[in-house]
Amino acid sequence: MANSFDQFDTPAAPPKGNAFDQFDAPAKPSVALDVAKAAPIGLAKGAISLPGLPGDLQSMGNALVDRIMLGAGHKVMDWTGLGPQAELSQLPVRREW
Repeated sequence: MANSFDQFDTPAAPPKGNAFDQFDAPAKPSVALDVAKAAPIGLAKGAISLPGLPGDLQSMGNALVDRIMLGAGHKVMDWTGLGPQAELSQLPVRREW
């Protein structure tokens, strides 16, 4: 039955696709657009980390020297036989069940 408000009704549009289209992943942006968005953030992070660079290099150098000296020390102890050696009485004994 028609009434005076029928003139304001919009015609129903047919649904597009199916009901699960709303859950589809969004389209991937282009590589150029992705790089354009990430470049300023990467530059800012790089600029922020520059003041800490000398300390990082010093720590890396110290760790490298420690590693080299430890390796050289172990080689010397192995060659000379002066390194720590466990006596047979100090070795753990396996228990038989």
